[in-house]
Amino acid sequence: MIKAFQHNWARSYEWTIGALETGVERKADVVCLQEPPRARGGCGIGRSAYEIRKRKRLWTAIGKGCGVVVDERTDLSRVAHDNVIITNVAIGGEKITRIENVYDRGDTQPGLSKAHKVIWQSVILQGGTVLVGDSTANSS
Repeated sequence: MIKAFQHNWARSYEWTIGALETGVERKADVVCLQEPPRARGGCGIGRSAYEIRKRKRLWTAIGKGCGVVVDERTDLSRVAHDNVIITNVAIGGEKITRIENVYDRGDTQPGLSKAHKVIWQSVILQGGTVLVGDSTANSS
């Protein structure tokens, strides 16, 4: 079973480190984070226990040495590159679980959100999808 942890760290360096440390303490295979620190583009932030895939508005950290097989699906998230990370993960011979890390805060004009441009019908796997993210009630 894949263990995942999600947190919005509100652009804070301290919260970023805290979220990654919590992932280590809870033995999370995958840590999905939204709103990375903007100073220095988040450079220098990390945790040796994780390989981190970084985008402008979110990161997905994959545990090193936990036996997780990873396939990042950039073909499915290309239209929303900075706002969506789609990753297929599996441990051993388990069924693939697709983890979708999404940032959709409605910070553009209605209907123009990058996350809304993704063709979600082709992204969601029946019985094997975890959708995490940051969105507001006014996101359309």
